[in-house]
Amino acid sequence: MTEDLPGLVDAKLAHRPYRTYSESWGHDHCEVCQRGFSEDHPGDLQEGYTTTRDYKMGAEYCWVCDECFATHRDTMGWRVVEDDRPLRPAGLAIDESIGGTKTPRLHD
Repeated sequence: MTEDLPGLVDAKLAHRPYRTYSESWGHDHCEVCQRGFSEDHPGDLQEGYTTTRDYKMGAEYCWVCDECFATHRDTMGWRVVEDDRPLRPAGLAIDESIGGTKTPRLHD
């Protein structure tokens, strides 16, 4: 598993409601099982574990569903960050807040 997701090994993750990353980024997928995350698509997850400010691409960039988190937490070395402060302003991609833009990932 660690060889499949090298950027998430030993990552700090926070459990959060899913928020759309930007207007052009309407949904995401679990990095492990590819289950959908969205704010309003029927059948998609509305919460899960997400990257924090410490992640190289920023907060709320990658998402992991609760089931995959429970299954792979120890193998991946994931640590839960208990912090109820927003990780980034709503509707603003972290990279935009520092003058850049998020490069779109491929989705179904």
